[in-house]
Formats: sequence, structure tokens, C-alpha cells
Amino acid sequence: MAAWSRAPASPQHRHRPRRRPGTTGGIQVPQADGRPLPRPHREERRHGPFTSFEDFYLRTRIDCTVAENLIRVGAFDSLEPDRTELLWRLPLLHDRLEALSGSSGGRRGQLRAFFSPPSRAGLERSWSPEDKVRSELELLGLTVSCHPLELYEEELRQMGVRMSYELPGMGDEVPVTVAGIYERAQNPWMRSGKRTMFLTLEDAYGLYECVCFESKLAKIAPVVARSSYFLVRGRLQNNHKRGWPLWPRTSSIWRRR
Repeated sequence: MAAWSRAPASPQHRHRPRRRPGTTGGIQVPQADGRPLPRPHREERRHGPFTSFEDFYLRTRIDCTVAENLIRVGAFDSLEPDRTELLWRLPLLHDRLEALSGSSGGRRGQLRAFFSPPSRAGLERSWSPEDKVRSELELLGLTVSCHPLELYEEELRQMGVRMSYELPGMGDEVPVTVAGIYERAQNPWMRSGKRTMFLTLEDAYGLYECVCFESKLAKIAPVVARSSYFLVRGRLQNNHKRGWPLWPRTSSIWRRR
């Protein structure tokens, strides 16, 4: 393998895997029927800010499934940080909205008249970072809370994995093990007539490149084709004379589920 380090990721960096569902309003929200998400919230905001999740749901009338997905990815954390509580109250709100829909008269006036402070269920279940990342990857196709590999940094270090920010300070031609998430791969023909794979990976601190030579491609290429998370072992070439800041050669690469 060969790998060189790129600029480190900023604290606001967000991981984006290969899958990209339809986007709306700057975030990606999967739809129950595949149609674009309507945006009645823009019109409703002209009548005043949303003061709670109940206020948002009753005024915008978004689909119940979409509301559930928004809760799971933390869209209402600033109004109600307890996501489990909101998930419990959502079906009750949905039933209430259905009842209001069957009434006669001005809808907005009815919603204002029927709106009352929400009652809490008293459920106590905190969402761990793993829970949040799992929901974000499932529903958004990216992570907002943290980089996925941050959750396993302690275990990776116990396995001897080096972080991308450590690579520039290591020596030349030293063995190294790295872990990363797939960003892109290229497999061009070289002047020698042989093919070389350039595999760009990302850990919680930045990007780096792994260079896989033809002698290893038969073993490595099938793994790269079907995986997103990798553990790579190779030799680091930290030689500025060659014009590349870091440059390890891959001896082995594993798929990480």
C-alpha cells in the first residue's frame, strides 16, 4: 500500500458515504413515497417561530413518517433534546391532527385554539453516540454527531492503528497500520504498462491515500469493490524528495463490517 496524508479535517467535518438520498433544506430526509418533501414550514414561520415540536407538527402537517425520521436524526434537539420522549408523543399528535382535520372552520385558528402545552411521558432513555450515528447513516447517508471512526478510536489504537495526523511525523519505510472509510478509488494504467490503484480513505482527522500495486490488485480489488470500511497494513514512504509527503506500500487490506 502507499498512503499520503491530506489536510486534516476541521472540527465541523462531516462524513459522507457513497449513498446520497434526495436532499431537502440542506439535509437529506428519506420520503415514505419518494416524493420531494413539501416545505409548509416556510409559510408557517411567517406567522411566528416554532416554540415546540408540537407547534411545528400541528402547523406544518408534515407526514408522520417524515416527522419520525426528523426526530431520530436530531432535527428538534434544540426544542426537545429527549428524542425518545418525542417518538412517544408523535402518534398522539398524529391522532390529534387527524381529528382536527375533520373539523370545520379556519384551520389555523383551530390549531391555535386546540394547542396546549405537551404532557411528558417520563420516559428515560438517553441516545448514545452510537445510536445517533446509526440513525444518521440510515436516514441521511451522512453523520452529523461525529465521524463514525471516533466511536472506535480506542479499540483501533489497541490494534496498533495510527491516525492520519500521526503519519507525517513517522519515519521513512516504516511499517504502518491505518483504518479509514472509503472516499474514492482510481485504477489507472502507469507508464510501465501496469495498473496501480489509488485508494483514498478518511479517518476522523483527515484524508490519506493508499497506493496498491499490481502484484496485490487481484487480492485487494474485490475487497475495495464491496466495502466501505477498511483496515490497511503497509509500509510508509515518508520521502519529500519524491514529491509526495507520505507514501506507504500496501501489503494487505481487510474489509471491516
